[in-house]
Amino acid sequence: MSLLKSVSIGLMSLALAGPSMAQDWGIESEFSQGWFFAGTGTDGGPISFNCAGHYPTADWSYGEGGGPYDPYIIHVSMTEALGPIDWSQPDAGRRSDIIFSIGGLGYQFPQVQWNDMLGDWGVVISMGDPLITALLAGGPSELWAGDQRIAQLSGTGISANLAQAIRFCDGHWAAMGVQVPQHAAQTVMTLRAQGG
Repeated sequence: MSLLKSVSIGLMSLALAGPSMAQDWGIESEFSQGWFFAGTGTDGGPISFNCAGHYPTADWSYGEGGGPYDPYIIHVSMTEALGPIDWSQPDAGRRSDIIFSIGGLGYQFPQVQWNDMLGDWGVVISMGDPLITALLAGGPSELWAGDQRIAQLSGTGISANLAQAIRFCDGHWAAMGVQVPQHAAQTVMTLRAQGG
């Protein structure tokens, strides 16, 4: 099993316990065989925010199955807590009704898609997305699927751990000489200026 797949499954396995309330956000990071991963999620929660990548010399047999991993992108992973998939429907495995609320504001995800290989729902967003800015400010949050609230989540640790995850990935991309894209520049430069 690849590093990135196993770490992603590790974060998501914490989430399979079902809807959560008042769980603190944790962090996982890994660098091995030229592959790197960092992410934050809650123990028993249905969602995690992750970044990942690899060096040009990465061992592809170690990291195969992961990707693509674009620099300065956040992979949002959600468990099957979002609900069952009706595979008889033409849009099965795709949803456009997922909302993450933090600080009283709701952020609707672009279309999320089911990933059979990882066994989760996923979508990618920029590190400069307004949701990332809100998460870095911190606070309790909720995950909604349609009109159903999937979980209430603690704000404890989300800001510090997401910032640490972004810095971890940014450090590796910077070491490879990857330029910060305009879409993520404000977030990344702010975190660099804050240190940590």
